[in-house]
Amino acid sequence: HRAAGSAEGAVKVAPCGDSLRVYGGSPRVDAVREELIAPMATVERGNLAVSGTTSVDWRAGGRRFESIAPEVANTDLFIVSLGGNDFLYYIQGLFAMGGTDAVLSALGGGAEMEALAILERVLAIVDAVRAMAPEADFAYLIYPAYPESMLWQTLIA
Repeated sequence: HRAAGSAEGAVKVAPCGDSLRVYGGSPRVDAVREELIAPMATVERGNLAVSGTTSVDWRAGGRRFESIAPEVANTDLFIVSLGGNDFLYYIQGLFAMGGTDAVLSALGGGAEMEALAILERVLAIVDAVRAMAPEADFAYLIYPAYPESMLWQTLIA
């Protein structure tokens, strides 16, 4: 594993998880990442993110996790973006079963339970990566509180 101040003078950064890195807002995640790291080291790009995936898809031992295993030893910083699709599919499932009423009634306890389950899966993924590369660093792209966002407000108005 290479450290940020290594002789190579480069840091390998690999986003993993869902599509926020591909479809995120402006400025793009890659541009922000490089702007923050560039004063300290050259950035070597990697990309392990897959559009549409969930935290379940990335569990240790699963197909997506196995796809990152060869990259783990050579990656200095993993940028983890997971949870958005988990919630999207959760809400879609509720809507299919009971429409808007089911979604609104789940925004309390059910949604909180789902968030905790996602968090547990993400932490297990991090633990599995750290078992293979103890020096790896992690940064998390956190999804906003959707009900407090302007987009959400325009959708329910």
